[in-house]
Amino acid sequence: MTRLSSRRALFVKRVFPVLWFGILVAVVVGILLASPAGKAVRVAAVPPVLVGVLGYALFRKLLFDLADEVYDCGDSLLVREGGLEDVIPLSNVMNVSATTLINPPRVADLIVRVDRARAGRAS
Repeated sequence: MTRLSSRRALFVKRVFPVLWFGILVAVVVGILLASPAGKAVRVAAVPPVLVGVLGYALFRKLLFDLADEVYDCGDSLLVREGGLEDVIPLSNVMNVSATTLINPPRVADLIVRVDRARAGRAS
Protein backbone atom coordinates (compact mmCIF):
# COMPACT_ATOMS: atom_id res chain seq x y z
CA MET A 1 0.00 0.00 0.00
CA THR A 2 1.21 3.49 -0.89
CA ARG A 3 0.12 6.39 1.25
CA LEU A 4 -1.56 9.12 -0.82
CA SER A 5 -2.56 11.46 1.99
CA SER A 6 -0.17 13.82 3.70
CA ARG A 7 1.49 12.71 6.91
CA ARG A 8 0.58 16.14 8.25
CA ALA A 9 -3.19 15.63 7.78
CA LEU A 10 -3.77 15.28 11.53
CA PHE A 11 -1.87 18.50 12.22
CA VAL A 12 -3.64 20.40 9.43
CA LYS A 13 -7.14 19.18 10.38
CA ARG A 14 -6.94 19.19 14.17
CA VAL A 15 -3.94 21.07 15.59
CA PHE A 16 -3.64 24.03 13.22
CA PRO A 17 -7.27 25.22 13.62
CA VAL A 18 -6.95 25.03 17.43
CA LEU A 19 -3.74 27.09 17.27
CA TRP A 20 -5.33 29.55 14.83
CA PHE A 21 -8.41 30.18 16.93
CA GLY A 22 -6.44 30.07 20.18
CA ILE A 23 -4.16 32.85 18.98
CA LEU A 24 -7.12 34.91 17.78
CA VAL A 25 -8.91 34.50 21.11
CA ALA A 26 -5.72 35.50 22.95
CA VAL A 27 -5.40 38.61 20.77
CA VAL A 28 -9.03 39.63 21.36
CA VAL A 29 -8.76 39.01 25.11
CA GLY A 30 -5.47 40.91 25.19
CA ILE A 31 -7.04 43.88 23.41
CA LEU A 32 -10.02 43.90 25.75
CA LEU A 33 -7.92 43.56 28.92
CA ALA A 34 -5.04 45.87 28.03
CA SER A 35 -7.07 48.91 27.06
CA PRO A 36 -9.43 51.04 29.09
CA ALA A 37 -13.07 50.27 28.49
CA GLY A 38 -14.61 52.13 25.61
CA LYS A 39 -15.72 52.05 22.02
CA ALA A 40 -12.14 52.20 20.65
CA VAL A 41 -11.37 48.91 22.35
CA ARG A 42 -14.35 47.18 20.79
CA VAL A 43 -13.39 48.54 17.35
CA ALA A 44 -9.84 47.19 17.75
CA ALA A 45 -11.22 43.72 18.48
CA VAL A 46 -13.25 43.61 15.23
CA PRO A 47 -10.42 42.66 12.80
CA PRO A 48 -9.34 39.54 14.74
CA VAL A 49 -12.98 38.47 15.00
CA LEU A 50 -13.43 38.92 11.24
CA VAL A 51 -10.22 36.95 10.61
CA GLY A 52 -11.66 34.19 12.82
CA VAL A 53 -14.91 34.09 10.85
CA LEU A 54 -13.03 34.05 7.53
CA GLY A 55 -10.66 31.37 8.88
CA TYR A 56 -13.57 29.18 9.97
CA ALA A 57 -15.20 29.49 6.54
CA LEU A 58 -11.95 28.54 4.80
CA PHE A 59 -11.22 25.66 7.19
CA ARG A 60 -14.73 24.33 6.73
CA LYS A 61 -14.41 24.49 2.93
CA LEU A 62 -10.81 23.24 2.60
CA LEU A 63 -9.78 21.24 5.68
CA PHE A 64 -12.54 19.78 7.79
CA ASP A 65 -13.78 17.32 5.14
CA LEU A 66 -10.33 15.84 4.38
CA ALA A 67 -9.80 12.16 5.17
CA ASP A 68 -7.26 11.33 7.87
CA GLU A 69 -5.45 8.75 5.72
CA VAL A 70 -5.76 7.49 2.14
CA TYR A 71 -3.80 4.50 0.84
CA ASP A 72 -3.46 3.22 -2.74
CA CYS A 73 -4.06 -0.54 -2.64
CA GLY A 74 -3.57 -1.13 -6.37
CA ASP A 75 -7.13 -1.66 -7.60
CA SER A 76 -8.76 0.22 -4.72
CA LEU A 77 -8.26 3.01 -2.20
CA LEU A 78 -8.36 2.55 1.56
CA VAL A 79 -9.80 5.67 3.23
CA ARG A 80 -9.68 6.25 6.99
CA GLU A 81 -11.62 9.00 8.74
CA GLY A 82 -11.75 8.97 12.52
CA GLY A 83 -12.60 5.41 13.50
CA LEU A 84 -14.20 4.56 10.14
CA GLU A 85 -12.48 2.76 7.29
CA ASP A 86 -13.73 2.21 3.73
CA VAL A 87 -12.35 0.47 0.65
CA ILE A 88 -13.26 2.19 -2.62
CA PRO A 89 -12.68 0.37 -5.94
CA LEU A 90 -10.90 2.55 -8.51
CA SER A 91 -13.79 1.94 -10.91
CA ASN A 92 -16.02 3.90 -8.50
CA VAL A 93 -13.73 6.97 -8.39
CA MET A 94 -15.16 9.88 -10.39
CA ASN A 95 -12.31 12.39 -10.21
CA VAL A 96 -8.73 12.67 -9.02
CA SER A 97 -7.15 16.02 -8.27
CA ALA A 98 -3.99 17.16 -6.56
CA THR A 99 -2.25 20.25 -5.38
CA THR A 100 0.43 21.43 -7.79
CA LEU A 101 3.97 20.26 -7.00
CA ILE A 102 2.80 17.80 -4.33
CA ASN A 103 3.95 14.42 -5.65
CA PRO A 104 2.49 14.78 -9.19
CA PRO A 105 3.91 11.47 -10.58
CA ARG A 106 2.03 9.40 -7.99
CA VAL A 107 -1.25 11.23 -8.68
CA ALA A 108 -0.72 11.08 -12.47
CA ASP A 109 -0.34 7.32 -12.17
CA LEU A 110 -3.54 7.12 -10.11
CA ILE A 111 -5.44 9.15 -12.73
CA VAL A 112 -4.36 6.72 -15.46
CA ARG A 113 -5.34 3.67 -13.37
CA VAL A 114 -8.74 5.18 -12.46
CA ASP A 115 -9.44 5.83 -16.16
CA ARG A 116 -8.51 2.23 -17.03
CA ALA A 117 -10.68 0.85 -14.22
CA ARG A 118 -13.65 2.95 -15.28
CA ALA A 119 -13.18 1.94 -18.93
CA GLY A 120 -13.07 -1.73 -17.91
CA ARG A 121 -16.28 -1.33 -15.92
CA ALA A 122 -18.07 0.27 -18.91
CA SER A 123 -17.26 -2.55 -21.31
